[in-house]
Amino acid sequence: DLKIYLSRLDSGSAAWSEPIRITDDYTRSEQNPAIFKDTDGTLWLSYTSLESRGCTRDEWEAQVPNHESEEGNNYIMSWTALVEFRTSHDNGVSWSEKSTFSSDTGLWSRYPIKELSNGDWIFPVYQRTTEHVMKTDYTRMMISEDKGHTWSEYPIPDGRGKVHASIVEVSPGKLRAFFRSRFKDYIYVADSGDYGRTWTKPEPTVLPNNNSSITVIRLQDGNLCASYNHSNDKRVPVTLALSEDDGVSWPYMRHLETGDNFCGEKNSRFNKSFGYPLVYQTRNGYLHIVHSYANSMHPVKYARITEEWIRGSVSTSIARPAK
Repeated sequence: DLKIYLSRLDSGSAAWSEPIRITDDYTRSEQNPAIFKDTDGTLWLSYTSLESRGCTRDEWEAQVPNHESEEGNNYIMSWTALVEFRTSHDNGVSWSEKSTFSSDTGLWSRYPIKELSNGDWIFPVYQRTTEHVMKTDYTRMMISEDKGHTWSEYPIPDGRGKVHASIVEVSPGKLRAFFRSRFKDYIYVADSGDYGRTWTKPEPTVLPNNNSSITVIRLQDGNLCASYNHSNDKRVPVTLALSEDDGVSWPYMRHLETGDNFCGEKNSRFNKSFGYPLVYQTRNGYLHIVHSYANSMHPVKYARITEEWIRGSVSTSIARPAK
């Protein structure tokens, strides 16, 4: 019964509006929303939609006690996923009917379309393979030269297990894509020098990854900002890091959320998780961060900070490992 809701923080307001539901297909689970605004002012909502079991997880597990070991019997039917679009011409007040991005099943999205300096649109999606094993997922870079009417695919070499590509254009035509790793080791990075037509093999950065989503953006001053969990295991802490050399090193880091910090085997179950951070910068220079907040009353947390706030806590400078 996952559905997508929208809330607003109007200019000059100190309170978010009451969330309203903007997807309503109760035969499917709808998730991973992302919004892109094109040069014509149209909002594009992209999201992932997959078939629903039509019952709760507990009910499903009662029907299939050993579901995790039985092929195709996982509760979450990830191999049925489709990527859908909806558009709005009034800044999200009303929305079009959904349209399917591709007929390929097992296709997931996480980040919005990004417009490049040459006018092309790039849309990173990732494919769940027929094996239904997350470590075999791979990114598919989709590019449109006609504002979303048609799309062409450009592969990532040796990209198995590298998903959720967060793309920055560090200079005209030169792209860097930062990836979530299914292997719980590091954030990975791949480069393109031709507007995303060819890519290098993803290589590990120095930033750890716990198989949770990350975001990397280019700030107005040219620096990069990463939001992620600084961990190879738990979804905590929520960390913000700055790079002044296009992601080679990350000398400034600060934790936005440090969690509950219960210690010991019996107490660790009380620690909540805080993941999937997204960071944006608005024209006034503020950084806006949202991330999951594992509490039944407040499932999402929002914060507004400055780049200077991150620089207030300086860690030892670390550089990308030599090849």
